[in-house]
Amino acid sequence: IATPRVFIQSKSTLEKPVDYLRELLVVGLLELGLEVYLNCNVDYIFEGFDVDRQGETWKTSYGRGFLYERALPPELKSKLYFWRPG
Repeated sequence: IATPRVFIQSKSTLEKPVDYLRELLVVGLLELGLEVYLNCNVDYIFEGFDVDRQGETWKTSYGRGFLYERALPPELKSKLYFWRPG
């Protein structure tokens, strides 16, 4: 039986790089063992994400990711795929 896959299309901008609902959905789906395809980067949901290496945009977003920032073990990255059209 194939692993269920979910595609999430969402707009991520420099002004709003994080999205509470999207990130919690991704966390939940990965915890359930599903493969998740995204069209935006959500590396900050994995342990080991280096906040200090991010620019000023990330610092202005601080506080919005308190439930999902670095919430998942890095092993689950193997079930997350970055999708680009084309």
